[in-house]
Amino acid sequence: MAHLFPAHPSMSRRDANRRRANRERMRVARNSETQDDRDVRLAADAERHQHRRALESIEENGRRRAANSQHMELQRANESVDESIRRRAANSRQMQLRRTNETSMERERRLLDNADRQVRRRSNAVARDEERGRNAQRQLALRARETSTDRHRRQVLARDAAVRRADQLRMASAGVARRAAEWPLPHYLGPMDVECSNCGAKHFAQARISSNGHSFNACCNFGRVSIRMFEMFPTEIQSLLEGQDERCKHFRAMIRNYNSVLAMASMTATVDTPSGVGPYCFRIHGQVYHSTGALRPLPGQPSSFAQIYIFDTEEAANELAGRPVNRECRRDIFVQLFNVMQRDNIFAQSYRMMDGVVREEQERARQENRQHIPVKMVFEKKRH
Repeated sequence: MAHLFPAHPSMSRRDANRRRANRERMRVARNSETQDDRDVRLAADAERHQHRRALESIEENGRRRAANSQHMELQRANESVDESIRRRAANSRQMQLRRTNETSMERERRLLDNADRQVRRRSNAVARDEERGRNAQRQLALRARETSTDRHRRQVLARDAAVRRADQLRMASAGVARRAAEWPLPHYLGPMDVECSNCGAKHFAQARISSNGHSFNACCNFGRVSIRMFEMFPTEIQSLLEGQDERCKHFRAMIRNYNSVLAMASMTATVDTPSGVGPYCFRIHGQVYHSTGALRPLPGQPSSFAQIYIFDTEEAANELAGRPVNRECRRDIFVQLFNVMQRDNIFAQSYRMMDGVVREEQERARQENRQHIPVKMVFEKKRH
């Protein structure tokens, strides 16, 4: 089935919801505990972790420390000022409790460990200065070989960093604390100005397969895929996509909602969500299916997908705008889009005509006092 905009499948979040519920239960339980309960719990946790760490290998110890460091850095970057104060106060109480309960041998070992850390820290400072000198030499060599695009990228990043530092100083002088997570990390790829020699799509220079080539895979599979451009693009849709008034901006902001309600078929596939950090993405295994149901919904059920196209424009707009998921959408845009689909889309016209054929058959069966004959509609793909 074809529809006006590309469809997007919805993903299940069952595991995430379960983890969120567990965190909420843990938060409620800890909010109700007294300070003595908290100190006892932390001491028991520390003893349990100490026993577990005594059994781990050197590799396991290194992986655990690296993961803990990354987790702690992320957690502290996202905490507020009040959360930071509470954390430091809790750490102070925990440290006092631990030192009060330590034996003379444990205290002596702690002081020796602290002395060793100080020695390593001073040695690391010397190594750090040497590394900075080597980095400076590498930077000079890199800048001597950089292209104009590389130089422009470096200057943009340096300018952004300077603006952020100035903003941080200004906020600090005003007594306003900012969290590190609020500052975006820019990643500049240069201008998107390299055109594909086959279809004309623009790409970043780094997306080229070869350093001097102008043929790309992502857009047209090196010229093997040719998509016919719209010869008569609907003016109503073009104005919504290109206009700058509030109505057009609203349409582009909510375009996924408008797209989903106009889809004629549901999309199903076997979806795998990769683990780890990074932008949300998913993999599809095997075949992707587009499924459509009966012409009319079951009694008491709302219309879905192609079933909406048996209505007239006003009924369809009321049905779509009345759905809770579309509470921020505009009814007049539903009217406009539905009219375009009924006018220009052969499948929407076929569903409307199919409803008329079914009604005629049902009326004839009633007049002739017989069971109505099931009516089916088949879409056939032309093969040349």
